[in-house]
Amino acid sequence: MTRARSRLLVPALVVAAACGRADDGAAPGGRGDTAAIAAAPAAPDSVQAREDVRRLEVELFHAFVRGDSAPASHVLAEEYVGFSGDGDGETKAQALAKLRRVAASPVAETLQLDSVNVRVYGDAAVAQASGTIAARGGGQPATHFRNTDLLVWRDGRWQIVATHLSRVAAP
Repeated sequence: MTRARSRLLVPALVVAAACGRADDGAAPGGRGDTAAIAAAPAAPDSVQAREDVRRLEVELFHAFVRGDSAPASHVLAEEYVGFSGDGDGETKAQALAKLRRVAASPVAETLQLDSVNVRVYGDAAVAQASGTIAARGGGQPATHFRNTDLLVWRDGRWQIVATHLSRVAAP
């Protein structure tokens, strides 16, 4: 993968952890699906809350692959801060601007999520995902990643307040 493409792909994944389409039979539609999941009332039992956050995470990753930047603007909290695999930090405004640039010319072709695990602590949740994303153009090595999002239940929906993404060696 070219250095420039790699520098766009990995930081954009940070936002992806916050953008996509559920792979569990949810109806297509990008932002509408994510908004519905994020706006669902918090269930009193943490089993439902874990599933809501898991579906939101999957939706966000798949939106990135589709080049759909709209869901992130709804899910990222105003005070959002993210850290990419390169160690770069970014605010919500910076993350959305970067995602819009990537969406104009998507660099990701396929996404393989190996795991998405969620733990809920009242009005907060920690979501951890790992997977592989392949760049467009073929012949480029895939990027393996691990991602952690911290979400809070606020204003009747889950919002991502922090993200940390790391590139990892191939499993």
